[in-house]
Amino acid sequence: KIVCSTGVTAESFGGMGFAPEKSLPAVVELAKQFVELAEKYGVKLCYENCPMMGNIATSPDLWKDVFDAVDSEQLGLCYDPSHLVWQFIDPYKNIYQFADRIFHVHAKDFLYKPCTARNPGKGWFGTRGGAFLRGTVIGHGVVPVEACLRILKNAGYDGTVAIEFEGMEPCEEAIALSRENLAALMQL
Repeated sequence: KIVCSTGVTAESFGGMGFAPEKSLPAVVELAKQFVELAEKYGVKLCYENCPMMGNIATSPDLWKDVFDAVDSEQLGLCYDPSHLVWQFIDPYKNIYQFADRIFHVHAKDFLYKPCTARNPGKGWFGTRGGAFLRGTVIGHGVVPVEACLRILKNAGYDGTVAIEFEGMEPCEEAIALSRENLAALMQL
């Protein structure tokens, strides 16, 4: 029983920037209410570490702030290393630091073009740092999926690893190939 969610308040959006930390008091207040129910019913709540969609859980510093303020073993992460990679945040050390808070894992891969490249066009999206990404089959991109899976396993994670595909390849074929690649990586 795992529920994954994101969220910030309107105060986080202003001018040219996004400052999710401005929503911390409101997010903590709401999370405490949800945690009370989660503890009662034995449900784990996760924040996905996605830096899009108005999410509070964009960085390890914010994860720590939320976990310290809420202080419940029912609150954790839906960990997606690809989101850290495209923010240029080390995905490895954070697995060990937050191992007891990783309740669910997304496996996904991206192709990458640096900020010095021109916009590649359809199917690519820009990061806050000016680089460009496009989803692809797991194992075909730059996300260190194998290393992250190995570290997760060594850190004691034995939960679900869900494929999240956002590429332009034909969906059924890409998911089948991603599943094959992920299965092989999980055997290492």
